[in-house]
Amino acid sequence: GRIIATVQSSATGKSRLYYEIGETVIPAFVLCIRKFDDGDLIDPSQGWPPGDRPLVHYFQPHSKFTVSSEEIAAAFLGQLYKALAESARDGINCFSHLSPSLDVDPRNEFFEGVCREARKTLAMLKTVSQGQKTSAAWCEDLFRHYVEEPADVLGLKLQGRTRHPGADFLLVIDECAHLEKLGAQEKTPGNADWASFLTGFRRIVKAGDQIGASSRFWFILIDTHWATSYPISPKRAASACPIDGSRVALPPWVDLGFDVYKPNQPPTTPREGLSLDWLKKFGRPFFQRRPQSCGLDSYNVDHVIAAMSRRIHLPLTNDFASTAFQLTAVEKHMRYMRSIGWEDGMDDGMVRTAAPSEPVLSIAAANALLAFHPIYSNVLKNFLEHVLMREHLVDRGRLGETLASLVLVIARDAAACNWSNGFEYKNNFTTAERFVQPVTAMKFIEHLLPKLQSKHKEKFTTFGDQAWINFTHFGVLPHILSGTIPVALLVDAWCRGVAFQCAENQPIYDLLIPMYLGDLDDTFNHAKLSYVVIQVKARVVAAGKGNSGSLTGPMICMESAGVHKPAYIALLMDLGNLAAFEGSRSKVHVEFEAPVVPTIADAGISLHYESQESPRWVFHARGLKADTYP
Repeated sequence: GRIIATVQSSATGKSRLYYEIGETVIPAFVLCIRKFDDGDLIDPSQGWPPGDRPLVHYFQPHSKFTVSSEEIAAAFLGQLYKALAESARDGINCFSHLSPSLDVDPRNEFFEGVCREARKTLAMLKTVSQGQKTSAAWCEDLFRHYVEEPADVLGLKLQGRTRHPGADFLLVIDECAHLEKLGAQEKTPGNADWASFLTGFRRIVKAGDQIGASSRFWFILIDTHWATSYPISPKRAASACPIDGSRVALPPWVDLGFDVYKPNQPPTTPREGLSLDWLKKFGRPFFQRRPQSCGLDSYNVDHVIAAMSRRIHLPLTNDFASTAFQLTAVEKHMRYMRSIGWEDGMDDGMVRTAAPSEPVLSIAAANALLAFHPIYSNVLKNFLEHVLMREHLVDRGRLGETLASLVLVIARDAAACNWSNGFEYKNNFTTAERFVQPVTAMKFIEHLLPKLQSKHKEKFTTFGDQAWINFTHFGVLPHILSGTIPVALLVDAWCRGVAFQCAENQPIYDLLIPMYLGDLDDTFNHAKLSYVVIQVKARVVAAGKGNSGSLTGPMICMESAGVHKPAYIALLMDLGNLAAFEGSRSKVHVEFEAPVVPTIADAGISLHYESQESPRWVFHARGLKADTYP
């Protein structure tokens, strides 16, 4: 039928999108089945729009009901259309006087009246018996009995108002997954005839479509939960449709605004880009009105996944084994729904999600992780056990980069919070501002590789104290860097505090952290942007001198079209090898030398090198235990 499911994570503007459409393009009316507490006050931080209490009360199982979920849905739909036709004002935004707001009285009175009349209709009119009819024919009878006449009246009232050639009216049901959990009667084991209220709505809507009624009305289902749509391929959708296979379900709509408040111009100074007010402009639009965060339960796996997946890139497998996890991740872990199979042109029905760079979520996760020192260690333990080590969930081919990212984030937190020993703080911070403060490269290396010999630290100090590192989380680069990196990408990385896990098959390096070589309070000079490049080796065989000796980074392509390679840091994380370096007990080695240009014909590699490479600081660390990274 004419049903569009909108499935996306929280605070992405799903409801706002249809509200704006109803104001300017197509007459629209939004219902919200959001659950609420028993208190009288509406809490805006729970989401917009606020829940409509009369609807939540109407759609509840009741032992006295002798009618079906389909009939209850049809009675409500008919009375809603009747009331809308009577209350519609002029223009496209003819229902704006009933729009969701903190002033709930007019809207509440409207819905109280609709629900009261729907109950009367169910009580007074003779129940439409299904008898020997098919489900499709019975639902068509229900539509004619309860809905057809008021739908025609509303259609005539709204005729000619729309600016869209294919629709006169949108009925939007927000937080509709709540209706999937409830039906006319309590759900009992073995009751094959039980249907949810959401299924009842779908069947009535489709029945109207079958008989050609209200052909210019469209229905929008909104939620974070997959129940609003059918996460299967079109080839199998026909057999899964609520009534019959004559029409197939439309794929869900997932493409919603991201970075809509992102500034067009970079900050005036590097430090300006480190304020919370600046960082709230990135990601989903709700962060412009960010409420206080709730606590983090380090033993709750959903909390653990939500927190850690906002700090590091989690490369989930693209197979059916991870489908349930990915669906849950959109609903509970703030991941974005990217596509369901056929939207990629792959017709495989698999769900794909992503966790794009959202600084406020990363800062909130860091704030929760560091609120009390046992929380961090418990979260890490549960994250390793329930996520990274879980079979068929994380791409095993990228596990090394994932572990390396985790180590780097922990070192960054330690440097930002001045951990002196384990998880003990030197300073008693109380606000999230500490998580957006940059750290010097010197302090970062000291906390990442504290076993580094003092003679090497002294050599690195002059450079390390003048270089600033800024990242709160890891994102992922969508494309391979072929020898150069646009300076605009580094500017964006600095301004949102994101480091990068490189695209799969990226030559030479796997991770990249933005760095700034200058005074943070001076005018932002893009020519002073640099980076730390990290190569990750997970093999047990030790990486040789050639690996770190040839490790280099990309040249930076400036706005003026010139290219240059700044002073930078290279790090080889040799995770799989536990051996100390020859002639030393240390598992950390550092040099200040120019990279060796390899004799290789691969353009993807050779384009990274200048004809005459300058020296850079290169750190080679072996192992993944406390004697390398405490």
